[in-house]
Amino acid sequence: MWKDRVRAFGVGNQGTNVPGWLANYNRVEDEDWNATEDLKRRVNAHFLATPGTGLGRALFNDIVSWKLRQQEDRVADHLGQLNEQAISEVTGAVFRLNHDDPEILARIRIGVLQGMPGVGIGVASAILTLCYPNSYGVIDFRVWDEIHDRDPQKQSLKRQFSISDYLTYLTMIRDFAEQENITVQEVDFALWKIWELRRQA
Repeated sequence: MWKDRVRAFGVGNQGTNVPGWLANYNRVEDEDWNATEDLKRRVNAHFLATPGTGLGRALFNDIVSWKLRQQEDRVADHLGQLNEQAISEVTGAVFRLNHDDPEILARIRIGVLQGMPGVGIGVASAILTLCYPNSYGVIDFRVWDEIHDRDPQKQSLKRQFSISDYLTYLTMIRDFAEQENITVQEVDFALWKIWELRRQA
């Protein structure tokens, strides 16, 4: 089950026997983990230096690159329509939003971010995850397959996701993160990396 695999990955507090495909994994030496942590630090430094503001173009672009990796070309034309002010104003509005119900807040934030050209639910969820690692994760076919205990060698269950799909995913990983006393982003990263490691095993 996915929860046992995440615990074995070393981010939970209940530990299980480490499967063979994970026995030699070291998060500290993982380039993906270190790149994620570096970007989170930069986002946090931005908020500390300029509280109440949105993202600047450079940081926004870095988040998009982090999420899309080699697939940026598919949205490059759309993202090119965004100027510095649009990025700053829209992301700033999203960051200033508040609501007592975290599900409603997530729905609104994702919806507003998706209003920007080139920003689909994957990029929108990446922005929220890097800015609020305690509360959000990145929706992706890998993590979706992982929480549904899908064999990574088989065709993915889904490639396109709705806001409802995202909220379902978020509820699952938020509940687990709370049980294990870790961040939602750590659970999300573990699911993504475990899928990759299982596929390579």
